[in-house]
Amino acid sequence: MSKIVEEYFGVVIWSVLFMFLLIITVKFCHEAEKLAIVYPRILLENILCHAAEEMPEGGRLYVKLPS
Repeated sequence: MSKIVEEYFGVVIWSVLFMFLLIITVKFCHEAEKLAIVYPRILLENILCHAAEEMPEGGRLYVKLPS
């Protein structure tokens, strides 16, 4: 095989590997954004449920929201 063909295949292989890595990174980044949106809500729900269980009868729960 000539040197030019070997270099061409090398460039093609590196390009395919780079594209594969880029696709995986973007997919995981998108999944991470989904998890960041879902888990804080679930965490807040769990905290509020535990707080409701711990409150005495007739007690009140005050939540200060960020402005």
